[in-house]
Amino acid sequence: MKSTVLAGAMLAFSTLGLAACGGADAPAEEAANGPAGLEVSNARVVLPAVSGNPSAVYMEIENSSDRDVMLRAGTVEGVGNYVIHKMGTWDRQMSMDEVMQLPIRSGETVSFDPGEMHMMTDATPETVEAGSTVNVNLSFVGGAQMVVPAKVLAAGEDREAGADSTVMDDL
Repeated sequence: MKSTVLAGAMLAFSTLGLAACGGADAPAEEAANGPAGLEVSNARVVLPAVSGNPSAVYMEIENSSDRDVMLRAGTVEGVGNYVIHKMGTWDRQMSMDEVMQLPIRSGETVSFDPGEMHMMTDATPETVEAGSTVNVNLSFVGGAQMVVPAKVLAAGEDREAGADSTVMDDL
């Protein structure tokens, strides 16, 4: 009898322990639409000069909320995964450094600009054409996702040109 009670108690405590490890779930609304208070503008995908090479994604992300968020890599529709890169210097040489997670502090705007910071995609298939629009999925720590439309530009087009802004605030 004692072993049955002890086994039941151990099961209950282990279940509580596992539940505590999961942390608080993001509200369903936030998980589907991105963290409240984020605005993405000027989103664009620049195709590579050589077909089949990686493309670059640029945009501005403004955090007008009262809390910090952390961006992780995500996907580009029709292209695949992307990795965040920031240009730096190592041993007096330019380097392209992978950023595993990018903090976007409350009240800040983070810019992905040519020559500074970008999202590099997997090899870009020929089915992704200049002039079209693709969805960029931004993944955040905590599980929130945000889908942003991005204009696709040819390699020679102005990389500063972009698309409309997307506001995710209490959707």
